[in-house]
Amino acid sequence: MTSTRAIAALRHPWTPVVAITVAFVVLAVIEVARGRFVHDEGLLTYHFAKLAWLEPRAALFLQKSRPPISLLYAPAAALGWHAFALLHVLVAAAALPCIAAIAARLGHGRPAIATLVLAASPLFAAAAVAGVSNSDGVALACVATWLLVCTRRGALAGALLAALPWVRAELAPLSALLLVASGTRHGGRAWLGAIAFVVVYALLGALEHRDVLWLVHYPPALTEPMADNPYWAHHDGRVDAASIGATLLALTPAWMLAIPLRRGRIAREQWLWWSFAAFELGVLLALPRWRVFNFDLSPRYLLGVLPALALALSSNLQAWPEPPRVATRVVETLALAGALALGWAAAMAGQPLGGLVATAVAATALATARAGFVRVGIAIVTLLVIVGPLGFADGARLRRDHESPEIAELLARLREDPRLAGRPLYTNAPLLSATLAGRHGEVHYIVQADQLHELVALTNPDNGQRQRLLAAIARDFYGTPVFPDALAPELLPSDAVLLLVDDPRLSLVMPAAIWDDALVTLSASGRVRVAELRPRGAP
Repeated sequence: MTSTRAIAALRHPWTPVVAITVAFVVLAVIEVARGRFVHDEGLLTYHFAKLAWLEPRAALFLQKSRPPISLLYAPAAALGWHAFALLHVLVAAAALPCIAAIAARLGHGRPAIATLVLAASPLFAAAAVAGVSNSDGVALACVATWLLVCTRRGALAGALLAALPWVRAELAPLSALLLVASGTRHGGRAWLGAIAFVVVYALLGALEHRDVLWLVHYPPALTEPMADNPYWAHHDGRVDAASIGATLLALTPAWMLAIPLRRGRIAREQWLWWSFAAFELGVLLALPRWRVFNFDLSPRYLLGVLPALALALSSNLQAWPEPPRVATRVVETLALAGALALGWAAAMAGQPLGGLVATAVAATALATARAGFVRVGIAIVTLLVIVGPLGFADGARLRRDHESPEIAELLARLREDPRLAGRPLYTNAPLLSATLAGRHGEVHYIVQADQLHELVALTNPDNGQRQRLLAAIARDFYGTPVFPDALAPELLPSDAVLLLVDDPRLSLVMPAAIWDDALVTLSASGRVRVAELRPRGAP
């Protein structure tokens, strides 16, 4: 009897969803422990959450801090990075059963496929581990959509959709689409929930700031970059086929199978997700060229497109007929699996060939789709499960050794040069302190001019918000922060070591006219310079 029940349980349609979700969490927790995906934007999410714990009023009415998730993560962040990262993984995992429930509600015969595509996405998995807020935006969107289409909690769904733009601004169009399309469903409670959230947050903020227009006066992001910031002279906003291909492969190697093939009625919510995905791809690929809201070409900005791809692929697979012959099944499956493996490998390596490989994969996948084989689709998602979470994506630009290779060089210098042992470290590398984790004493982080400018521009000095936040940040911000006004040769300890990474912004806080004569270079490369203060009084 027990074995019969076990077999019946394995055949239950939600068993694969639970299994995939558990596997995702286990693999992600392992990666948190390994520390390969420590990322400066993930650390920023962590620091904002700590601010919400230390200065809740000041932080929650700083729109830049992404208040909804800062409040959620605040207790975990107070316990340290690892507690925060573990909770971050669990929040991302909440999207997995939700996307399956949405797919089932939309009439998809294999809802676990949507879960597989989401869980096996190299970019989603990497974002969940790295702590960046992009996976939080996806999770919140999936939970809110699930509440909207699968439950009676319309007011809560509306409130979450209204909160979504404060988590990820690029998801605001999706929030608006879903709210407008909800119409009178749930008796209009979704609209009421959304209006209630915005009104309550705006009124509380008005009381805190003593300013009715505080949402406009202290926006969530700078509308234009800091003037004379040399970073933008090196910024290239052009988009080419290779970068688009690598990004799509990092989203999911099977993205091309999401091209709508199914005939018949498509649920309204699914059309909304597809419309949003098309809009998002167009706009976010154009914003870097316009330099609007400081968007760059980081693939993580397009992570909000992934649920649309998952639902589309789930919808497409159920429309494919069974193949007529076993031999044809085997050939097509091997061909498609090989193409997908090649495409995934290109995404992992972040190679320029990613665009060409994506084209080859698309051609193979579409040819197979037109032949119409359900089991090919099953092979695809099985491959995704194997290679996605286990490999993660360098193409996602979230791995430390891929995005910040200078950290490995700095660690090697600290390890190999006995002159550096036990001395206070000053650096402009935001990941050094987290990577060292206290193994080399105190690490002082040199706060860049544009980082301070953004914090000053988006906070209110009249009600004390700016002062309270700066005081809280002074405790911990990528290490022990050193603000520009406290950065001078005579203010540093005489035995200080400076570990400097090549960065055009560094000249704003360490001008050559002052620092060139004050430092003695111990070692240097094209990317990293290790220096110490010249003895005072020395020529």
